[in-house]
Amino acid sequence: MSYFLRHGALKEGIPIRQDGFVLVQDLLKQPAIVKLKANLQIIRNIVDNNDKKRFELKEIDGQLYIRCVQGHTIEINEEELLEKIVDPQQFPVIVHGTYFQAWDLIKDTGLNKTARQHIHFAVGLPGNEAVISGMRNTCEVIIEVDMEKAMKAGIQFYVSNNGVVLSSGIDGVIAPEFFKRVTNRKGQISISLLECRFLTFNHEILVQQQQM
Repeated sequence: MSYFLRHGALKEGIPIRQDGFVLVQDLLKQPAIVKLKANLQIIRNIVDNNDKKRFELKEIDGQLYIRCVQGHTIEINEEELLEKIVDPQQFPVIVHGTYFQAWDLIKDTGLNKTARQHIHFAVGLPGNEAVISGMRNTCEVIIEVDMEKAMKAGIQFYVSNNGVVLSSGIDGVIAPEFFKRVTNRKGQISISLLECRFLTFNHEILVQQQQM
């Protein structure tokens, strides 16, 4: 379902509203969905039981619609899908999870939305039970972004219905100058993470962590 709702609706001929909703009956007509023998009850079960709360069902003018709440490459109206964040203190911590291989580029050029409409952030660190979505469980590098500093520079942030913070940055990028803290998944600072020239670290803490 994610493919159709986030990326492939237009390509597959499914009408999609500016707020990201498509008719459930249109989705159920897709050959790939028909092959799975899906029906409305199965769709409801997927929506209700998805651990990251990716989907939303809504009745509009007597018809049932479904959408993904974030993660689109299809162009949609942000104001109809997402809530704009006006106070950075609403989310004191926002973090982006990535991998050491990707960090080699990110530390120099920043976070890039790539093919998606937004860069995704979780609203807490790994292990925080309040965090539903926004980061893969396998991420190796945790980048905390200074939302207040970024907003003062004109970067806009939004929050989705499932609690993911999203931003398209400036020209699709959030530069390294807005990185507040970078650690591995265990919260430790490693030598490879020190290579970002925009970051400063407490070297006493670094030495203690390396000795653990």
